[in-house]
Amino acid sequence: MRNKLKMSSTVLPLLFLTIPEDIKIIIIVVLSVIVAILLIYLIYLILKGQKKQPITKEQKEELRSQENTVHEVKIEIKKEPVEVKKEEVPIQKTETKQVLVVDEKPKVVIPPVTDLEDDGLYIRYNYSFVARLHQAPKESQERFSTLKNHILSYEEVTIRDSWRNERYMHKKDPIAKVWIHGNVIDLYINLDPNKIDKEKYSIVDMSDKKMHDSTPVLFKIVGNRTLDQAIELLDMRLANLKKKENFTKTDYTVPYIDKKTLLESKLIKINKA
Repeated sequence: MRNKLKMSSTVLPLLFLTIPEDIKIIIIVVLSVIVAILLIYLIYLILKGQKKQPITKEQKEELRSQENTVHEVKIEIKKEPVEVKKEEVPIQKTETKQVLVVDEKPKVVIPPVTDLEDDGLYIRYNYSFVARLHQAPKESQERFSTLKNHILSYEEVTIRDSWRNERYMHKKDPIAKVWIHGNVIDLYINLDPNKIDKEKYSIVDMSDKKMHDSTPVLFKIVGNRTLDQAIELLDMRLANLKKKENFTKTDYTVPYIDKKTLLESKLIKINKA
């Protein structure tokens, strides 16, 4: 057996030497390829056979914390100015009419007393009592007419006219005087303010004013209710006088007159300042 092996070990190299050169090269290449394949396979087996290292508890907790971590993402929003186009809305001009409402607490309607001239001077209009009466609302004139008729229904009552007011007298003793301002009538009565029930009558004590020392009680008439109260106050003053028999009432209302006509009639004076 040993002899056979020795013979094969000596015979094979001799046979290889007898093979032609071309075939030798082919054999060497084939053997080299086979060796390379075996080496690659061997490396693969080594790598596959390596054992995986166990994961520690600390590594597991770290992995879990990484999974539960919320990453903040900052998003920058660029604010760009927005141009708003303004649409022009056409304005319709409407004509407005002034409506005068008269009630127990009306707005005071007083004619304008000043104007401005081209030279820069102010013109102040000084209205007479008659001019104010002509430009007062109809309701206010009717209340004035009722008030005047009531005073004149007593005997020996006379009227004294002045530029600003109308004064009513009994012989030489003043009874009352009347001023008119649009839809408000100011009635000044010759009574003692301290003897008037101020809870019932809304009066103003004018006794400290020299201009009204003979008629110190001021009562404003702005409607029908205050007109009735004014008549009650006048009756206190006229209590000692007699009523006229067969007295006929007069309508003291007057038509409206514009300012220009009143100026021409000298019922309005002009004061420049």
